Amino acid sequence: MNPAIEASFETADGLDLHLGIFPEREAARPPRGVVVLTHGHGEHFRRYLHVIQAMNAADFAVVAYDLRGHGESDGPRGHCPRFESYLDDLRGVRRIAENRFPHRPVFLFGHSLGGMITLAGALADPGVRGVLVNAPALRMAYLPPAWKILLARVFSRLLPGLAQKTGLADSALSSDGPFLAALPQPELRHTLMSARLGMEMLTRGARLIADAGAFRCPVLITHGEADPVIDPAGSRAFYQACGAVEKTLRTFPGLRHETQNDAGRDEVIATWVRWLEARA
Repeated sequence: MNPAIEASFETADGLDLHLGIFPEREAARPPRGVVVLTHGHGEHFRRYLHVIQAMNAADFAVVAYDLRGHGESDGPRGHCPRFESYLDDLRGVRRIAENRFPHRPVFLFGHSLGGMITLAGALADPGVRGVLVNAPALRMAYLPPAWKILLARVFSRLLPGLAQKTGLADSALSSDGPFLAALPQPELRHTLMSARLGMEMLTRGARLIADAGAFRCPVLITHGEADPVIDPAGSRAFYQACGAVEKTLRTFPGLRHETQNDAGRDEVIATWVRWLEARA
């Protein structure tokens, strides 16, 4: 499966972001809707081809992109100068989706760091039909000691681009090792995170939960209950405080951080597609 278009999008600060527009060929009629897909930290959008294929099969177009510092996009690996740059990038890709598929309902999808970006983007600019997030990075499952957080805070100001390996093992992502190993282009992955990005993730998640009462978009939040990376309690806290009239939280027992790549992925992806279909 290949994108209909592979292109680059120039950000406000002059970086080229790599993106793909799916399905492979122009349909005879417009799709039911278009999904803007934002992947998680250390990833790239081609790890979602099986998810995109399921959305395409349900007649939803998908515009996916590699985050700055990830995949085939420009930027230092695992670094973002400020969180608002992510929101600017998402806004730009969303405009591409709206122009490519005019008069179609737009949905936002994000996983982990991408889920955090998606929630923050929809909170700042809510004019979409719906928001779907999986394991949004709102609360880490394991907080470093206070002295490490203090040190990271200092480095985020003095050496914001200083990047270190996260040490995250594939076993934390999924119990299905062979499926993970078969995902395309593993050479595009990385495990680097800068001091600035690490601090942004720690502070932005708490802020999003605090601001959840102002969230108005229809939203589906999914999370693996056995996620050792991002605490499902963060998703529950956002859901409980969320001001949206239409909100759903679905957790999956036994599944780890990347529910879309774990043993129960078929049920997870089907849940996402049914939710999209009900709102298109």
